[in-house]
Amino acid sequence: MNLTDRVNFVRTAKLCFNCLKGKHFSRDCRKAKMCTVENCSSKHHILMHSWGKNNNTDHAATKVSINCSSAGTVIKNCLGIIPVEVKGSNGKTCQTYALIDDGADKTLCDERLIKMLETESRPVTFKMTTATAQRVRHEGQEVDLHVQSVGSNCPITLSKVWSVKNLPISTHSAANNKDIKSIKHLSDIYIPEISSNKVLLLIGTDTPEAHIPIEVRSGSSHEPYAVRTRLGWIVRGPINNTSTSDVVNINFEHADNVLLQQQLERLWTTDFLDQPSTEKVCMSLEDKRALKTMESTIAYEDGHYKLGLPWRDENVKLPNNLPLAHARLNQLHRKLSHDPKLHEMYTATVSDYIQKGYAKEVIDVSNESSHIWYLPHKPVTKEHKPKKEEEWIKWKSTLPEIKNISIPSCFKTKDMKDISDAQLHISSDGSEIGYGECAYLCLVDTIIRSRDSLTSICSCVIRTKESNSQ
Repeated sequence: MNLTDRVNFVRTAKLCFNCLKGKHFSRDCRKAKMCTVENCSSKHHILMHSWGKNNNTDHAATKVSINCSSAGTVIKNCLGIIPVEVKGSNGKTCQTYALIDDGADKTLCDERLIKMLETESRPVTFKMTTATAQRVRHEGQEVDLHVQSVGSNCPITLSKVWSVKNLPISTHSAANNKDIKSIKHLSDIYIPEISSNKVLLLIGTDTPEAHIPIEVRSGSSHEPYAVRTRLGWIVRGPINNTSTSDVVNINFEHADNVLLQQQLERLWTTDFLDQPSTEKVCMSLEDKRALKTMESTIAYEDGHYKLGLPWRDENVKLPNNLPLAHARLNQLHRKLSHDPKLHEMYTATVSDYIQKGYAKEVIDVSNESSHIWYLPHKPVTKEHKPKKEEEWIKWKSTLPEIKNISIPSCFKTKDMKDISDAQLHISSDGSEIGYGECAYLCLVDTIIRSRDSLTSICSCVIRTKESNSQ
């Protein structure tokens, strides 16, 4: 990105030209001047500095020139690129090059490989971090493949391989037999030759079977080395090559799956563990004091437990609410005197409480303690609602009444003249119990005589579970 592009980006994002973070002007920035160029008086970041005539050059990168003393020969650095045979789930195979990348934690493939194999795939969304970009979102496919060395019959399963539109890896970084025949410790190594010139597969460390070394060949310092794996010999390091190239390959890849389904699975795994959580919640001071009070006052007397109340202040003085309790009692007396049935139910309930020991009559209230609070009492009743089975039986008992309903088959009677107007009216209504709908026809003749006739009716009751007794 050149200077013009950087300036436009900062302006569009409304960032500070000095710290490149906050949305404020550089003159108001609290940070010191970020430009370290000598004799520059402007308050801006060094990336915003104008370097004179070549303003469109990218000064964040350093230009390096390498001069080789040998004529017609340059050094080529070999990556772990080897020829392999790939097979899809449908059994179709193809030959291509694969990069055995120790800097990748996920196996990737070029989308062209899936088209060549015509294998089944599933859509997947993931974010990938490379040496030059972080968490870039990709839409691809997920496939299961089998890979083996050319000419062998020892496949390795590649599970959940994600596809990208293009793998920017060149076969120029792959070693061949011509490159290594002059290297003494690698001269007897054979690398299969295939017709493909594309690298369509990148095998990461999520498939360790492809990275396990079986044999290692190494020479002196600054010489290439070779590692034999289940997929064949992998040659890495600098070798002499007659072709020139100024391309530098830096491979680092990290992929994160962001599928909603996997996020939900992670949520369920975290929030709904079969085992209890090991996290401990720290108790507040008030909770600790309340727990201490209950532990010190708990006692078992006369067949039941007694527990002290966790007062904030042990010497608290409660207000005298006896007049309020008397007023509530008088209200209850008036209510019961007007409702004999409620009076009978209330008396029976209180007597049952006293008989079972849930309550007792207080005769002497001469306690001088300030911790006295009178609780006004009132009856709480619940109307009897018929059970669903009773409602169902009652509804079925009313069905015979429908037999008495008759609808005439003729809408126009004989005494009506020519029809001047006809209207069809539809009415509907519903509730949580059911809904109904009816339609009737309104006819008007030439002497303004009308007749309404029911044409159709429809109703539905929300079905409940039918009782076994019909």
